[in-house]
Order: sequence, then structure tokens, then C-alpha cells
Amino acid sequence: MLPDSVKDWYVDLVNPATQFLARRRIQPNLLTTAGFLINTLAAVSIFRGSLVLGGILVLAGGTFDIFDGRVARATGLSSPFGSFFDSTLDRFSEILIYLSFLYYFESHGDRWTGYAILTAMGGALMVSYTRARAEALGFRCLVGFLQRPERVVFIGFGAILSAVAGEVVLVVVIYLVAILSVFTAVQRMVHVYTSSRSTPADKR
Repeated sequence: MLPDSVKDWYVDLVNPATQFLARRRIQPNLLTTAGFLINTLAAVSIFRGSLVLGGILVLAGGTFDIFDGRVARATGLSSPFGSFFDSTLDRFSEILIYLSFLYYFESHGDRWTGYAILTAMGGALMVSYTRARAEALGFRCLVGFLQRPERVVFIGFGAILSAVAGEVVLVVVIYLVAILSVFTAVQRMVHVYTSSRSTPADKR
């Protein structure tokens, strides 16, 4: 959903930091762990009602998700476990963030937004699962309207802007993420179905 030009611009923006970390040969798994800890702090902040701080930390945690992969490639320290570790902590990070929002809105009596948060969390996990399962079966599955970078940007800025424009902005963002995450998971199901129909049976 985010234009490639925007993604490339942000990657270029943080590239000096990436190069600095690579020159110091910082372990990618250490950066992955740091990103998870930042997301944990984001969840604690949201849990305590500090939406702006939580949003800033969500964006910071997402930035560390850029660092670990690029540093791993730049230093030649990429590994199958590193990729697995990164993906696993990404899922834990998202779960913590969504649960913190769930507590926040439930404590304010907004049950319907709580349902939307649970849907968004389930959709986000299914987006990741459909890709992982498809690739395990030998299908490329890079399609998707709302992937992790978009979810991070939506949730992070939604929380920050709630301080300026009111919580309605964050509520709208949560509903959008819920709908679009489920839509993306379905997109991937359709993509794999189409790919499987065009793949010879002995290659499936």
C-alpha cells in the first residue's frame, strides 16, 4: 500500500545509521531483540494511556526491523535462524501492541473497538501465516495490500495523531487495519490458489 518511493526514501533516511551499525558489526539478532524491547515499551506506554509515546515507540521499533535485516546482509551475518528469530519476535511485538490497545479501549468502555483490535490482530497474524505457509509449499507470496510496514505506519501515526485530532483518528485507523489485514490474507489465499492451478501437479 505504501508506495515503493516512500519506502525507499525512509530506507535512505536511516541508511547512515544502518552503515554505522554495520561498520561496528553489531549482531543482527541483537538489533532484533532491541526492536522487540522497544515494542514492549510501546505496549507498556499504550497500556498506561500514553498513546503519543506509544506511537513514537511503535515507529522506532519498526525502524529497528529495517536495521536488523540490512545490517545482516551488509555484514554477511545473515542466517536461517536470524530470519526465523526476526519473524517470530515481529509476531510477538504485534501481539503485545494489539493487546495493549485492547486493554486501553476496553478500560474506556469501547467494546466495539476492542472487537476491531482482535480482528486486526488475527488478520495481521494470518497475513504472516499465509506467506510462510505458501513459501513452505514452494509458492512465492509477496502480494498484499497491507503488510507489516504499512501496519506499523498506520498504528504508529494513528496513536500520535490522536493527541491532535482526538481518539477518533486512532479508532478509524484500527478499523481500517482490521479490514485491510483480513483483505490481505484473503488476497494471498487467492494468489496461492491461482498459482497452484497453473503449477503442474508433480511440482506442487
